[in-house]
Amino acid sequence: MSFWRWPRGLQAAAFGLAVFLLFGWQLREHLAAADRRLGFVADLKDGHLLVADVSPEAPAARAGLQPGDVILRVNNTPIASVQDYDRQARRFRRGQEAAFLVLREGKELSLSVKPGVSPDWVSLGLNALSTLAYFLVALVVLFAPAEDPRRRLLVLFAVAVAWEFSLPVFPFGPSWLDRCRNVAFFLLTGWQMALELRLVSLIPQRARWLVERPWLERGLTALGLGAGMVLAAAYLVPELAPGFLGLPPSLANVLLNFVVLPGWALLVVVLLWKQAHRAVSPLGRQQALLVLVGTAPWALYVLISSTYQLFGGSLPTWSDYLQSLCLLAFPVAVFVAIYRYQFLNFEFLVRRFLLYTAVTGSLVLVFYALVGAGSALLAEWIGGGASVFLVSGATLLLGLLFSPLRNYLQEVIDQRFFPERYAQRQQLVQLAAELSSYGKIQPMSAYLVEQVRDVFACPRVTLLLVDSANQLLVTTASTAVNLAADFDSAFLLSREDPAVQAVAQAGTPTAAAELKPVSAAMAQRLALFGADMVVPITGPRQLVGLLLLGGKGDSWVAEELELLTLLAHHVAVVLENARLFEAATVDSLTGLLRREAVLEQLDREWQRAVRYGRPLAVAMADVDFFKPVNDRYGHLVGDAVLKRTAWVLSREVRSSDIVGRYGGEEFLLVFPETDEAGARVVAEKLRQRVEEAGSVRLETGEVVRITISLGVAGYDPGNANPPASPWELVMRADSRLLEAKAAGRNCVKP
Repeated sequence: MSFWRWPRGLQAAAFGLAVFLLFGWQLREHLAAADRRLGFVADLKDGHLLVADVSPEAPAARAGLQPGDVILRVNNTPIASVQDYDRQARRFRRGQEAAFLVLREGKELSLSVKPGVSPDWVSLGLNALSTLAYFLVALVVLFAPAEDPRRRLLVLFAVAVAWEFSLPVFPFGPSWLDRCRNVAFFLLTGWQMALELRLVSLIPQRARWLVERPWLERGLTALGLGAGMVLAAAYLVPELAPGFLGLPPSLANVLLNFVVLPGWALLVVVLLWKQAHRAVSPLGRQQALLVLVGTAPWALYVLISSTYQLFGGSLPTWSDYLQSLCLLAFPVAVFVAIYRYQFLNFEFLVRRFLLYTAVTGSLVLVFYALVGAGSALLAEWIGGGASVFLVSGATLLLGLLFSPLRNYLQEVIDQRFFPERYAQRQQLVQLAAELSSYGKIQPMSAYLVEQVRDVFACPRVTLLLVDSANQLLVTTASTAVNLAADFDSAFLLSREDPAVQAVAQAGTPTAAAELKPVSAAMAQRLALFGADMVVPITGPRQLVGLLLLGGKGDSWVAEELELLTLLAHHVAVVLENARLFEAATVDSLTGLLRREAVLEQLDREWQRAVRYGRPLAVAMADVDFFKPVNDRYGHLVGDAVLKRTAWVLSREVRSSDIVGRYGGEEFLLVFPETDEAGARVVAEKLRQRVEEAGSVRLETGEVVRITISLGVAGYDPGNANPPASPWELVMRADSRLLEAKAAGRNCVKP
């Protein structure tokens, strides 16, 4: 199982445990080394270990050791190298005298030195602070939105730096352990270089040259890791094979200080500067510039110190402290970029942190106030057992207060610190309240996509709902395409599609990029609607529909995804109730009245026409050659043909006219206050509109043309032989429909 598939809490625990163990080891070695130190610096010269410098007030100075002394023996053991001295120093103990035999001005002197100096608490403190700062960056970024490609890079980079600061030093340790430590240091350096170069090329967004040449991303990784391996090899070869090819022992440090670090610093600064210069939005420019400001102190330190050493200078001891302080600027800049300039979109995390800090603090204050104020009274009333009742009562009250206090503080925090998000939540509350007032699914759908578009500043919003009759996802409303102009079979999607099943099982918004490889059909729909996020609308029992969102300028933040999930659950209930209500009267595929409902409406209009002596007409319409289309292209295309035909018919009639699906590919139209001649004119207009606008484009690019045949019949009290019932009126229209088919179809009879 991949490490990145672990729960994030477990990932954080693994990183934290490694940092804790390494720094604990460093602390242990540092304190042990302080117990063994004497306070002098030695160099190997002409085969002798020479005292180069002695710290004032150190044990070596108090014992009389002076610069220029040659160390001959320690505890009666000959000393000819640094390794010989280190082996003896490992046996030193604080306060226990060590016998030194030194050569000074040609004379041998015996000195007794008591080991033990004060630990370098400043160095330890800076290391601890730097380790903590970078680990906190890793910890916070670890819980950023998973879809952000910068998240993993920044986590790994921060962890690598924290590990480097935590590496123990073995001044008197075995040579193999010291070598392992140094190899780890060089490899970590290369890893950090690779990660930081890739990271800065993505701030605020992926660099254009990286988009045009994706292989350069692997090149940056190879550059950093290659540099680390070269440094490790340059260190190990002279250590394990002295004199090999004449390589100097200091080769690795020379390469590090004069090639790798300066090159790394210059590359990072140049990349960040170019990213800031080319940023499209002011917010992105601020992100890149802020990270540049955080990186600049370290880059300047590297360039200045390298130049100084290149001209023969020797860095003072305090330069290590300065380097640690310079490196602290980066995590500070990252935190500011996160909280001030929305780098990695941490608003959700900040809101949760503020909320639960405020709630916890308030509840603790209430608890101690209750205990403090009530203890005296209860003790006076019920004696020594007061504390048990007091704590129990206070705990019960805290449980009752938690939910209302949380809601109140959430609203206060949103209003004060995040007014934009508060306004967004209020808009969604209003949307949820008003949605059901639209009554029918079609106007509900149109209102929903328009409001989601406005609330989330997302121009492309499409709603697909499940047709319970055939388990197809049918597009009901969209701001991404013109349904009138682009109505084709791509608007239908099987509920059994693997991508649909995956997003329904997830139950949360899913990035389109994760679904496209799962299903070609879903990929085609997502491309058609320009969607980059899919939100499942899930009811209590099953999937109700999908909300496809795209075109949002900024990436989706966790808070927005949470709001979308809550909205989707509410919308699912409202739409499901509306669907159940319409199921008895409305055909789920076409959105027209069902046979029973349209006949009921016809009967009502018949009664009114007969009572008041008013004209009434009906038309029977049939899709031409529907069965061959259904047989050749399948039911999905057949359903699209019916839906398209129904859409044209319903748009072209008056609001007082009635359109219903009579059965199969037949439609019944009722025209109140219209005689047969007028109905014939309307029917001809409908035939022409279907012929012009009625077509379905298949995924292959082929276009299926739609035509209809119509039969018209009317009721007029003044005419001879009027129909005696609404059923007879329908039969006359059906008979004339057969005449239209016999006449070659795509016509109106009589």
